[in-house]
Amino acid sequence: MIRIKFLKTLLGVSGVYEIAFGCILIFFIEPLLALMNMLQEPLNYPIFAHVAGLLAICFGILLCCSYTDPERYLIIAVVSIGLRFALQVILIYDMFLLPFMAGALVSFGLIDLGLAILTLVAIKLKNS
Repeated sequence: MIRIKFLKTLLGVSGVYEIAFGCILIFFIEPLLALMNMLQEPLNYPIFAHVAGLLAICFGILLCCSYTDPERYLIIAVVSIGLRFALQVILIYDMFLLPFMAGALVSFGLIDLGLAILTLVAIKLKNS
């Protein structure tokens, strides 16, 4: 019982994090980058950040839905692990392209990596 609660809590927290991150990408990305001194010029094509934000919000909603019944919607948790691990490759690549953003990329990458590992552990505990 405690093991399934750990997975449920993790899915709920991950969902809320993704929704919040998506909102930041849609509404606050330019001021946030300017605040962190990472905006070297205005975003010419903000649609890319907006689409990424929308996808993050949708992903967060899916994670929150899987919170209601993690056993039934286990595939969402498994896909989230795969996406979070795949994201690490993109973040490492982007660190070479955008070295001035390395700090932000590492911090967000570590959050996603931590959530992926914790979700993997929670699934393993649930099944043991």
